Amino acid sequence: MTRVIGSLGAGKEGHLHLVPSAVFAGVDRRPIHYKVVDGRVDLILAPNPHGTCWLVGWRNKFDGSPVDYTEKWVVPWQDEVDLDDLRGHTSGRRSPRSRSEALDTTVWKNEAQEAQRKVIELEQRNGELLGKLVKAEGNTANASGNLASLKSEVVRLQQRLNAAAAPTVRTETQVVEKTILPADARQMMADAREEIVVLQQENEELKQKLEDRVSLSTHFANLNAEIDRLNSEKLQLLARIDELKQPQRHTSSLRREMIANLDKLLDG
Repeated sequence: MTRVIGSLGAGKEGHLHLVPSAVFAGVDRRPIHYKVVDGRVDLILAPNPHGTCWLVGWRNKFDGSPVDYTEKWVVPWQDEVDLDDLRGHTSGRRSPRSRSEALDTTVWKNEAQEAQRKVIELEQRNGELLGKLVKAEGNTANASGNLASLKSEVVRLQQRLNAAAAPTVRTETQVVEKTILPADARQMMADAREEIVVLQQENEELKQKLEDRVSLSTHFANLNAEIDRLNSEKLQLLARIDELKQPQRHTSSLRREMIANLDKLLDG
């Protein structure tokens, strides 16, 4: 016997009248009257042998007119069938579908949706990493520009210092002659020395920035490698989703493989 479950629509009240098209084992010509409350249907029918069907009619509550049998149901040989699927068959014999197959189909759909959600998360993470990479490259370019400017300033000050005249001292007997630089030249040399001290400090800072830049370059390389890995994993997920949409093997094995791959992605 097959259990028929479904709904004719909320609020529908009346009776289903079912008559076999021909007598077969366990069924005679006597009609079956099934009361429908709020559209719900849950009844047991004998499955149809080949070439037979159930003639189905409907009569509203308190309607006394003759029953018009407008549908033909071919009940399959299985434990349970959905009313909507049954009403869609007017002839022929429907292939059985067990409860376990229906459960596997539902699990496959859930796993496919979960895989698609993982792909979206990976794409978002990939976008964030790319944004960080672009920002870091911009900071590196600014640091390189500042370094070149500071080097140019150091060269200019060194040239000014070399151009300044050095004092000379000449001694003869008791007479000492000295060539004294003008006051503005001495002030220029003092300023140059101060600038040299400042530039030496800036050079130390630049050395530190260069070391940081080397570390940043290594970080960029790691980021690019992470992005390549995420893209590869994304392609693998998309390929797996395509396989799930057209399964060629049992869904349970696909489910175990899919869950293992997703766990590997989350840990990675």
